[in-house]
Amino acid sequence: PYTPLLYKPLFLPQGPLPPRELPPGLDGLDLGAGPLTPGSALALRALASADSVPHFSLEDKPLVVTQQGPEFIALGGTGAFYQPGQHLLRIRVGDHPLWEQPLTFADREWTWEEVNYTNTAVLDPDAIRLEREILQPIWDEATPQALWQGAFTQPIEDYVEISSYYGARRSVNGGPYNRYHEGTDYSAYGGSPVVAPAAGKVALAQELAIRGNAVLLDHGLGLHSGYYHLSAIHVQPGQEVKAGDLLGEVGTTGRSTGNHLHWDLLIGRTWIDPLGWLEGDIDTWLSPTPPPAPDESQNSP
Repeated sequence: PYTPLLYKPLFLPQGPLPPRELPPGLDGLDLGAGPLTPGSALALRALASADSVPHFSLEDKPLVVTQQGPEFIALGGTGAFYQPGQHLLRIRVGDHPLWEQPLTFADREWTWEEVNYTNTAVLDPDAIRLEREILQPIWDEATPQALWQGAFTQPIEDYVEISSYYGARRSVNGGPYNRYHEGTDYSAYGGSPVVAPAAGKVALAQELAIRGNAVLLDHGLGLHSGYYHLSAIHVQPGQEVKAGDLLGEVGTTGRSTGNHLHWDLLIGRTWIDPLGWLEGDIDTWLSPTPPPAPDESQNSP
């Protein structure tokens, strides 16, 4: 189904698929998405036929848009509290009419956790607000090009278990289950190495009140990853890193109940499921194609 210029869904009984029409003002549109569920990412590539910048949104929430030559990349995240069901993908190019396409998001199961802190100071709302004020300007930066190539990997190899999954519904100190876990926690021994899962640029490397010793990577296209509660930091802001480069060591700094790595992934200010990102193929779909390896058989002996 699609919405043509008369703004009414059109269905034809003939053929296995309904007809499709590009959004007015675009010469091409590709959708990259895995299973659409709360916490998943949504990516699009578009070729604009005019100088106007296309605007993309899921319902009323804008997607992060960057430009690479004639191609526009739109990347968005849905968050763990995103409601399953049909949501409208909306695209408008300049003064052209609005184009809409319904996308269906399936439901998923979540874990439930009770978290207890003996030090109530770690729940100080002013500390949380001040830390967000440091991080939000970084999350809002969208480097136009993808800085990584190929698939992401896990940031830690030696760990005991995954102790908390993304999206886990949480009750803090006996309160209501009105918050969720923003990343994935790896329980590991203190000092275990934490590495970059993909290439990027270090946007932050410092101690924070809640997240403890923290590293934040900018991967481009509005995608950032965070590594928190570290016992040591081995990178500097502005440093470019490759996949596998050492970022720091597992610790229990900041608001933490034991040695672990908290790894999260954001598109703009929206946290998405890091393990879902690993299982999908949007990372390879969006990243530049690496140059082919030289054909050594053509070399002279």
